Amino acid sequence: MLRDSWYPGWIAFIDGIHVGEVVDRQIEILKQNMRNGSLIILDDINFSSDMNSYWKKLAFNEKVKASAEFGSRLGIIELS
Repeated sequence: MLRDSWYPGWIAFIDGIHVGEVVDRQIEILKQNMRNGSLIILDDINFSSDMNSYWKKLAFNEKVKASAEFGSRLGIIELS
């Protein structure tokens, strides 16, 4: 389990299959191993209409404390 190892679980970077459903599963796995206040950075949030739609849903999710977009490519969320 990540939380019990050397990695404190503060930051994760997701850059892979740019499909909302896949990214959602990756985020759910990360959330199980990350603390409140941890950051998740996503690449290519505007790669497709599916990713853009997923990003908007994620950015305003009640379990997300804060979110920000950097340019047209990167998104970052802080877990609450």
